Amino acid sequence: LHYINPNGLNEYLMAIWSVGMVVQDYDTDKMFPVLGFGAQIPPNWQVSHEFPINFNPNNPFCAGVQGIVDTYRKCLPQIRLYGPTNFSPIINHVAKFAATAAQQPTASVSSAKTLQERCSKTALLENACARRGKGDSAS
Repeated sequence: LHYINPNGLNEYLMAIWSVGMVVQDYDTDKMFPVLGFGAQIPPNWQVSHEFPINFNPNNPFCAGVQGIVDTYRKCLPQIRLYGPTNFSPIINHVAKFAATAAQQPTASVSSAKTLQERCSKTALLENACARRGKGDSAS
């Protein structure tokens, strides 16, 4: 799935392009925070389920959809993919982001609160499934 074909797009890049081309029009500055998950990251190869793909935690933003694609292509050879994937850290990150956005004077409070609630419910479900999976593995 992550194979980078120098002459084309893999499934992840196709998804990034497809979704990105739609959502970019709802962002005025076209600067997108992009996080990776499920990888061992340099320099100490710790497993991370939430890391900026540009490896800059203070500024995880990519400029436009092309910036996301370029950064993904640079990131992939520098990491070691790791599973199983744990989505909870990313979901919790987005929920916190939504909570912060809801405090902004120009925010759509109802949309931000709805996003936060959905993220929280999804993270709880993800955590419950992960715990259940660990318990089931012994049987």
